[in-house]
Amino acid sequence: MAGDEATGGVRRRTVIKGAAWSVPVAAVAIAVPARAASDACTGYTVTQEILPASGAWQYVDTITVYKDGVPVDVNGIVATVTFNPPIPNLNATESHNCSVAITVPQQEVVFTGTGGLNMSSTLQLGSGNVGPDRVTGVITVSAPQCPDLVDITEFDIPIVKAGG
Repeated sequence: MAGDEATGGVRRRTVIKGAAWSVPVAAVAIAVPARAASDACTGYTVTQEILPASGAWQYVDTITVYKDGVPVDVNGIVATVTFNPPIPNLNATESHNCSVAITVPQQEVVFTGTGGLNMSSTLQLGSGNVGPDRVTGVITVSAPQCPDLVDITEFDIPIVKAGG
């Protein structure tokens, strides 16, 4: 075809095709909520009590979840307690109304509710003469019907060596 060739024997279509691939592309992602939060997923709050138990450095960590100021059944609710700074040799025993798992490198205690109006577990927060004088961190709570976290609460609780 006449006019398809540029100087030097290169076809104009080849030059145009190459130019199209060399144009920089800017992609912009905009976060758009998939759906607005329903009333079922708002109004949650959480309280935490850490009280001395019978053994040295043993404390009962009790978590109560509220919806619009009223305690709710914890069945299916997941509360993750993250200690910051981490607690060496953290251990959990004697859980009530929940199952408890500890993730070691993150030093998180994950409570998964099985029913009742609160979840608790006895935590070992120190050993021998070594333990914290306070525990700090954050609790995150999720509910089964909600795709996102329903509450995030920071805590800072003084600790006195329990037991003997």
